[in-house]
Amino acid sequence: MLYLLSSWKTYGSLILALAISFMAVSTPATTAASFQRIPMEQAIRESKEAHALEQQMKARQLEKQRGLQEALGIAGALPSQYQYDVKYYKMDMRVNVPAETIYARIDMISTATQDNVTFCDIDLFSNMAIDSVRVDDGPATFTRDGNVYRVNLPAPVNTGQPFTVRTWYRGHPTEGGFQAFAFEIVQGQTLVSTLSEPYLARTWWPCKDYPDDKADSVDVVVNYPVNMFCASNGTMVGNVNNGDGTRTTSWKIRYPIATYLVSLAMSNYSHWRDWMKYAPTDSMPVDYWVFPGDSSDARSGYSPTVAMLDTLSRLFGLYPFINEKYAMSAFNWGGAMEHQTNTSIIRNYYAQSMIVHEMGHQWWGDMITCRDWHHVWMNEGFASYVEALWFESLGTFTDLRNYMNGMRYTLGGSIYCIDTTNVWAIFDSRVYDKGAWALHMLRHVVSDPTFFSIMQTFYDDPRYKWKDVTTEQFRDLCEQVSGMDLHGFFQDWIYGTYYPKYNYSFLSEPRGGNNYRVYVHVRQTQTTSPQTFRMPIIDLSVNAGSYVDFHVPMMDSEKDYVFDLTNALTPPNGVAVDRNDWILKTATSESYAVHVIYDTLMTGQQFISYQDSVIVRGGSKPYTYSVTSGSLPAELTLNSTTGIVSGTPTDSGSVTFTVSATGTSGGSDSKQITMRITPKTYVPGDASHDGAVNISDAVYLIAYIFSGGPVPVPMTAGDVNGSCAVNISDAVYLISYIFSGGPAPLPGC
Repeated sequence: MLYLLSSWKTYGSLILALAISFMAVSTPATTAASFQRIPMEQAIRESKEAHALEQQMKARQLEKQRGLQEALGIAGALPSQYQYDVKYYKMDMRVNVPAETIYARIDMISTATQDNVTFCDIDLFSNMAIDSVRVDDGPATFTRDGNVYRVNLPAPVNTGQPFTVRTWYRGHPTEGGFQAFAFEIVQGQTLVSTLSEPYLARTWWPCKDYPDDKADSVDVVVNYPVNMFCASNGTMVGNVNNGDGTRTTSWKIRYPIATYLVSLAMSNYSHWRDWMKYAPTDSMPVDYWVFPGDSSDARSGYSPTVAMLDTLSRLFGLYPFINEKYAMSAFNWGGAMEHQTNTSIIRNYYAQSMIVHEMGHQWWGDMITCRDWHHVWMNEGFASYVEALWFESLGTFTDLRNYMNGMRYTLGGSIYCIDTTNVWAIFDSRVYDKGAWALHMLRHVVSDPTFFSIMQTFYDDPRYKWKDVTTEQFRDLCEQVSGMDLHGFFQDWIYGTYYPKYNYSFLSEPRGGNNYRVYVHVRQTQTTSPQTFRMPIIDLSVNAGSYVDFHVPMMDSEKDYVFDLTNALTPPNGVAVDRNDWILKTATSESYAVHVIYDTLMTGQQFISYQDSVIVRGGSKPYTYSVTSGSLPAELTLNSTTGIVSGTPTDSGSVTFTVSATGTSGGSDSKQITMRITPKTYVPGDASHDGAVNISDAVYLIAYIFSGGPVPVPMTAGDVNGSCAVNISDAVYLISYIFSGGPAPLPGC
């Protein structure tokens, strides 16, 4: 939704006093004009202005919102409302502008989603008077409870069976939230407009007012004063001067639509039309309804619109409502709202970020809609990232980077909206800005081609197109397309709070010629949740001035990395964490301390002599080494002064232990190390463990028994007679086997 401006005064008066009827000022169809590319600084400034949700606009609306929220009392559909699925609405409405009252009939066609449905609960604010209700053209009774009325069905309805509820009602719609239904006089001009997101369609028409039940189609018929024009969703199919001072305009919507996206905007608009040519022989109308005094500026300000439609169609898939239109209608509210096919937008303000944000919603929010307001980031975060993609398409990666840095979000709270009972909690800037950052980071985690493949698949997949979705469905699609496990990414960024704070340090060693080995240590220092963001560091860049970029994992709270730089022009003199700003983060350098570098040692083999070293860098040598928890594999030891692990392991398997290293002048580090010993089966009688049984094994045994020679490996290999002891009789047994055809060595005891 909803693109909000932080100041009313900055942008001048909202409607000129000159009254010119719509019909008189309509102009012939035109083609898209060229447009001026704006400096990135201006784009970022305009974006900040329009994203300032909690500023002046909040003060203006909050009191109204409090009253409405108390009246609503709920943040989701009633359980009883899942008994039916709405398929179609017809709105037949007369708007009495001088009396600020509406008189209307709403037809709602639904099908039962379970058997034995005997009633239908419908949302409508209690101040609207209901005159009568009929079901399937027969009389019906109803009761009211707060902002819901219950229609009693004449006969039970079973799964899949359709029924029609027709409601006649009237009243002055209650304003609140961001707007709802407003009658206004602006500089002497009459304006009637709606803005129903998130829960306010029910303030002016009876409906099931939740985004998880889209109607397949809607018809809107409006009767109103003849000197005005009513813009709405879909395609205009009638516009009749009734000859009695009123006009009737009819619109048909033949794409699925959520209730909060149904809109009316009526005034004495000036109109012109562009065309989006999406195929050699096909074009779609692009309409503009603006206040007459703004027409000249608006033609210039809205000139990027068709180019934006073309760009987003290329990035995501063809504009979703191609068989209807795209339009913008001016209204008197400090921002804009993505009403399906007919964005409502503040007059006389032409920020490209606002225009493309609302257009982006036609894909992400209108075609595919968040299932409930907990997942609103899938509307607003997506549309905010569309802004960045637009400016990237006009410029370079630097423009994308600068725009995203202009949307940095450093406060708390999860992108997933926990509190959906308050409009300002739903439409907080963390949803817009941090939501956009989540997509920006996802893009580079999966790679550019894969990211846009994800978006195009999301657009095309019948599981999602025209439907309502959750974060988890989008996550699963991302995993399907990318082949990556992204559960951790989504959990940390969508449900976690804040962002990673990286501290990093490095040390380099000459390796001969212009080659260097570089040790880099990175740790996450945030104390908020999650304390560890499980995602890769996009670029770990070594050697300031001529950076070499490495893509590295960072799934732990801290990590050591080792890089070999070959043919370096200069010795390594710097490190940068994510220098291209693909991650929402902070990164701070620090001195390189004592660090145990690796968390694994070389794999050993059972019964084979082993030697490897614990690698430590930083601080002052020599180091003192010790095992502080766990145990080394049997028969292996750690040298406390050299860090060498050696011996002949007699067991197999994996073991985990912690090694600590301390520098001479202080400073220490510990690391949990995993070591694996692979099993090797011994041959009975092969005392020397050389793979063969021969006279050397008898000699080996004799040396062990009489001269203190090396122990058989393993000991049971020397117990050739199975006596459970290794002695001279085993040597005799072995000599008999080798030279006299005696019995074969036994497996031992």
